Amino acid sequence: NTVSQANRVCLGIPVYGTHDGNAGTGDLFYAQLHSAAGLQVSLDTTDAAGVQLLLYRTNGDTLELVAQDAVPPFEIVLATNQIETYYAYAYSDPSYSNTASYSLLVNNVGGRAVSETPSLTPTSTPPPPPARQP
Repeated sequence: NTVSQANRVCLGIPVYGTHDGNAGTGDLFYAQLHSAAGLQVSLDTTDAAGVQLLLYRTNGDTLELVAQDAVPPFEIVLATNQIETYYAYAYSDPSYSNTASYSLLVNNVGGRAVSETPSLTPTSTPPPPPARQP
């Protein structure tokens, strides 16, 4: 998906999909936060081979990588004082030809104490961000 093709997710409601096999892409979703609070994004998959969960926000005309989780269980939790749109990218490395199913869940974690960075240090290089326009 490109940014213009991203699918909107409702906070607290899972969305379901399948990884893109050897296409070397992923599925892009966005959620709009209407109040400053914590954000939790989780990705459950039946096959984690080559999968990464990435979280972006807009920075002018580009997407800025905020957090990455490349090791299951895939989860990103961060505090934000910004009312803005976040993009969750369920990416699958083409060398794994992964076509397994997944569920993605985005939650507002309210007043819960969270850190600005994910608790897991990324173990692989993130893919390039999704294109802003087709």
